[in-house]
Amino acid sequence: MARAIVITIIITLAVSPSFAQKMSLHKADSLTYDSYVKGEWKEVIKNGKTAIKNDIDFYYLRMRMGIASYIRGNYINASAHFKKALEHKHNDSIAASYLYNSYLFLNRDLAANNVY
Repeated sequence: MARAIVITIIITLAVSPSFAQKMSLHKADSLTYDSYVKGEWKEVIKNGKTAIKNDIDFYYLRMRMGIASYIRGNYINASAHFKKALEHKHNDSIAASYLYNSYLFLNRDLAANNVY
């Protein structure tokens, strides 16, 4: 009986939304910045995904995730993050340049020309 109760509690905690990892804006900024500066691209992406799941989204988060994906050669994800970065900061030439190059690496010349 006690074993069944313990198993039920463990399962409840594992699937409970309140058990999910919470992240603040400050923590998301700090974690992704530190990982970015160290060149820990997997960590940038992992912490960025956690931030987005917690409804945290801002220009520098998307730029860090985009650059991390770009450096890792994942141009599809990189382009998605650069497009989101441009939603936050419409006339940013750095995000536009990365987006343009991501599209070129994906052989999406028409999309690249639209960015240009």
